[in-house]
Amino acid sequence: MLTATERDALVATILHLPAQLHALVDRLNLEQLNTPYLANEWTVAQNIHHLADAQMNLFIRMKLLLLEEHPNLKPFEQDTWVTTADSIGSIEPSLLILQGLQERAATLVNSLDLASFERTAWHPENGEVTLEQIARYYARHGELHLEQISQTLAAS
Repeated sequence: MLTATERDALVATILHLPAQLHALVDRLNLEQLNTPYLANEWTVAQNIHHLADAQMNLFIRMKLLLLEEHPNLKPFEQDTWVTTADSIGSIEPSLLILQGLQERAATLVNSLDLASFERTAWHPENGEVTLEQIARYYARHGELHLEQISQTLAAS
């Protein structure tokens, strides 16, 4: 079971993502953001647009887990989602989405009593999941893509 200290750490991780992203990408121009530096890897822009998409999906999953009894959670095909027109070009809209979304997610996670993290849902790919698992993944997911973006930029 999640502890109050662990919840506080999740909230801090969630809140730091936008600043960490800005530190990595603010100096990059549009060409650098959209250049595929590594074979079979997403561009920096695709990573950022994916983060906005995925964090939105994860936030909605947390809300469903909190507000419905054992809901069914819908997966999404992330490799397909990064191919749409809104995943190419300016990253500013996605950075703005992430700023607001991370603040809302942090507020939500921080507001929950520890027993709420034990609520469950069904995910067709992962089976039964808890709100704690989704919240932990929400926080960790941003960190994973910060690492991926750093590796992409190191290859440039």
